[in-house]
Amino acid sequence: KRVLVVGDGLDTDIRGANNQDYDVVFVAEGIFAEASRGADGRLSPIRLETALSERGVHAQFAMEELSW
Repeated sequence: KRVLVVGDGLDTDIRGANNQDYDVVFVAEGIFAEASRGADGRLSPIRLETALSERGVHAQFAMEELSW
């Protein structure tokens, strides 16, 4: 079995996934939207990498928003 964690909280969702060695997709529309988006409002890989690095966490994937 494989697990993919989906979350928007760097200090909770993403850190929890990292602690369990699960793959994780960061969703940039949540509480860290400002830290992960550029001036144009779109997901910024550079800003996201900075935010992840500052907290000592990592995400295998990222997406702008989640809908179903």
